[in-house]
Amino acid sequence: MADDGQLYLAAEIQFKVDNYVWPHTTSPGGFLGSTSGLPHIYMAPFSDYILVGNPPLGSGSDDPRTLVHELGHLAFGLGDEYMPFNNQCTAVRNLTTAKDFKSSGPLAACFMDSQFESSKMCSAFALSVHATGNWQLDPCWSTVYRAYSDTGRTDRWIVTTPEARQAMVRTLPLLPPGLQPDIKVNNKIYPGLLCKPVTVVDPHGAIAHDGTVWIHPQAWRNFDYTVGRLDSTGKLLVRGVHNGDVIQSPFATLTFPCTITQ
Repeated sequence: MADDGQLYLAAEIQFKVDNYVWPHTTSPGGFLGSTSGLPHIYMAPFSDYILVGNPPLGSGSDDPRTLVHELGHLAFGLGDEYMPFNNQCTAVRNLTTAKDFKSSGPLAACFMDSQFESSKMCSAFALSVHATGNWQLDPCWSTVYRAYSDTGRTDRWIVTTPEARQAMVRTLPLLPPGLQPDIKVNNKIYPGLLCKPVTVVDPHGAIAHDGTVWIHPQAWRNFDYTVGRLDSTGKLLVRGVHNGDVIQSPFATLTFPCTITQ
């Protein structure tokens, strides 16, 4: 895990400090075929941007289940199942009496509809059946089956869907310690520069509402970036600023007291 923009373009998962960013993916299907550019998932743990929808975009952006949803886009090429018209793919989860398949149950589908209520992908299986009219055109399991199946091959693997087995597999056990991820934190290039989060105030107050705030780095990075938009009073809690950086709103250069993080 790297900070301060290190390995930025090579990272498949990036965590943004901009409060106006919601989690999204740039290149659906990036792990399975050619893409239009570098595949990225943008996570937004500080987002307060809300767009009316089901669920509202921006909500739960610091929840690890959101990363699962975004991996559905990037790794499997799956589309959203709550879009474009506030649809709900697997409404059966709110209708069934089968406890495991009800909303938030261990076998509820589909996490491309709501990762907060579902832990599985939809299929043509009755208790996780896919509903039409979404950006994901057919059952998620059908998309995965087409991408991973070895048609005509018997020497590798066979993909079996819930429809084919007429059952859904429960959660697998945790990986043994030797196979779990080895995380190394890389944040040693700019020691003593990162400031603690600070609220900046545009002197124009409400007139500056919704204005985008930019950071102009002075030493540690050679390009500008955004950290969010001002609220109705012209204020914004800013993260990711380094000592000496310049903060710019549409109307003013904003001063801020930098308290160095330890």
